[in-house]
Amino acid sequence: MARPDASRGFTLVEILVVMAILTILSAMAAPVMADMVVRYRIDSLRTDLMQSMQQARAEALARGNTVTLRRVTGCATPLVDAKDWSCGWTAFVDMDADGLEEAGDTRLQVVSVPPGTRLRKATDPAETQQFNQFAQAVILGQRFELSPADTSYVALAGSLCFSTGTRLRYKPGTGPC
Repeated sequence: MARPDASRGFTLVEILVVMAILTILSAMAAPVMADMVVRYRIDSLRTDLMQSMQQARAEALARGNTVTLRRVTGCATPLVDAKDWSCGWTAFVDMDADGLEEAGDTRLQVVSVPPGTRLRKATDPAETQQFNQFAQAVILGQRFELSPADTSYVALAGSLCFSTGTRLRYKPGTGPC
């Protein structure tokens, strides 16, 4: 007759089988999770940029002055060229509409780009995006490209475009709007 204590717990073989199953399931889920994280970061970047632009337009209209979004430089992320906004941007009321933040201008916000993502303004002027006192983009036809830093996820890239009347539109891919 067996002792009652002998039938408690798991055997080493049972624990190893469960660990093997969990390892296999984790390996299957990892690529899906990585895609989801990259997609979330791109969506977050798109949301931040669209909110900044909407706020800039509202401030331009309310204050009756030009509001400028200007790319930030000098962060830990190495920038590729003058069109690279991957460090983020600053929004400010640009009293003289020259695109430079100076004494007398009112800073509205500073936004950083989420890690693992790239932001590029594909059209000129590359360093700024301005909205006039009527809340319209000073130059129409502007396009921002949002993409993952890891080129193996290039299919998740997209473009944020201005249509006539400064309507923002997001489209998959980084080609023209």
